[in-house]
Amino acid sequence: MKPSKSLAKKREREIKADDSSDADTLANLLTSASADIRQYVSYFVDNYNEDGMLAINAMRTAPNTNDLTTWKKFIKKYKRLLSGNSEAQYRIKTAQKMAGFDRETLLSSIIKIITSKVAIDAETFIKQAIQAEAGKEVTFQGNVIKINGIPDGDLDRQINDIVENFINRETQDLTLSSRIWLKADALAAKINQAIHKALVAGIDVNSIDDQLFYETSQLNEDSVKSISDSTIKYYVHTLLLNEKALIVAAISAFLATHWKLKRADWYTVEDSHVCQACQSLQGANPYSADNVPGKPHFGCRCFVIYY
Repeated sequence: MKPSKSLAKKREREIKADDSSDADTLANLLTSASADIRQYVSYFVDNYNEDGMLAINAMRTAPNTNDLTTWKKFIKKYKRLLSGNSEAQYRIKTAQKMAGFDRETLLSSIIKIITSKVAIDAETFIKQAIQAEAGKEVTFQGNVIKINGIPDGDLDRQINDIVENFINRETQDLTLSSRIWLKADALAAKINQAIHKALVAGIDVNSIDDQLFYETSQLNEDSVKSISDSTIKYYVHTLLLNEKALIVAAISAFLATHWKLKRADWYTVEDSHVCQACQSLQGANPYSADNVPGKPHFGCRCFVIYY
């Protein structure tokens, strides 16, 4: 029996609400990291500016006792936050070897560790979001054919295996985890480059936020704000939305085979971002269950209902 339109509409609303919530969560991770970085940039601006301007020459001098005390407090805090993660521990050890060289290197070491925390939190959240999306798809497809929850323990185990294998798979020789860490390293490098450029020109005590950290700095492609916004887009669109779309397709196809369902309808999420290709796929309903089209583009939010 063809599924009701109300179920499809409910799923559309759920997908859009989850996408918005996920984007906000990932944005908050970068906002928090930027605030921490600003704190340490401000430390050097406040203590080593000359006539209101912090320049590169002041940052290329050896750290003094106060600088090293600040570093020790920082590293103690972040060692606790990053404990148990081998990738983060590697970056901490690398940063510790370099931090005493000069003030600029000390600041870059701090930034490297702060962005490691972003990577850990982003990886945890993205994996949890993928697992949650798989569970929602099982519940939704079950409701379509009036099965409340997963029918048996064996299926429960198989779903968990699908999700685990999906999260741990390699795409172009990279796991999801390695892609997140590569982006975190790139984020640290770009932020350090942006701050270095600002130091070469001189960071004005009165305009540090306009130059680097707040909304007005979006006009500057090299600002921390612009770099952070670009990273948020990567986490949301390149990673999370696409991963969620792929796990939903895998779970729904598996359930269709398990429950011996024969037909399928393609649905868009009915908003202004829906492309012509997806509208055309919806217009071609119904499909046979074994001949459902693949996602026509990266990060496609469309879903399929089997029956």
